[in-house]
Amino acid sequence: MPPTAPRPLPRWLVILGSIFVVGHLGAIVFLVLGAQSGPWPTPFGESNASGPYFAQTIGSYLSDNYLRHLRMTHNYHFVSNRTDEEYVAFDVILKDANGREIKKVSIPDPDANFWVRHRQKILARNLVPDVPVAPAGAEKIAAPGKKLLKIPFWEPVEEKKEGVPLPNQPSITKLVIRREIEHLIPRDRPVSKVSDWSMVAAEEYQRFLCEKNGAAKSDLIRYYRQPILPEYLAIRQAPNSFPEIVSYFEEYRAPQR
Repeated sequence: MPPTAPRPLPRWLVILGSIFVVGHLGAIVFLVLGAQSGPWPTPFGESNASGPYFAQTIGSYLSDNYLRHLRMTHNYHFVSNRTDEEYVAFDVILKDANGREIKKVSIPDPDANFWVRHRQKILARNLVPDVPVAPAGAEKIAAPGKKLLKIPFWEPVEEKKEGVPLPNQPSITKLVIRREIEHLIPRDRPVSKVSDWSMVAAEEYQRFLCEKNGAAKSDLIRYYRQPILPEYLAIRQAPNSFPEIVSYFEEYRAPQR
């Protein structure tokens, strides 16, 4: 027997289905059009731009009353160019009990693939930001038989410079951790310190690497640069306006086993 032709759908069902498909796609389109775009460079820094008002109103209404029930409220806008992120990297110098260097580990590793470097960048961001130190009030007096707690903070290292630095040469600021009693911390300049979380993260990184490589000591050196925002491209600004800050953490000593 010859095959029979399929029975066509009723015209009312085709029209109704088409209206539903167009309405569903329209709800998604209005949600996408009403989403914010950016970030865009402005004279006052980066800022997001709002979508058209009519698209925001219709998209918000359809999202609350229709798309929310379908779990489709994402506007399909993803942050790709994170121009406001700082550059953070660090080196760990592994040493033996006599202080001789065994190995140097760089995070992120320039020889690693993209996915490993991405995870290592996330790892390095645990070492920032630093915390400003509030100026102390009245001088504190230790209790009998006790000593005042010394607070660690970053102290710039003054280096002897030979010759005149080149105008287009980026500058480098080196910091070391200095510990002082609260009322002896300098007040003539802004002072910052390592956050508690960054201190714990740095110690755990070094502990892991020392155990993995059989090292007895280690030094962690952090490299930090502020983000160069797009609006800086419109002005003439020398590279030394964006110095690289090299911070030397305190030496870590692996526990004796």
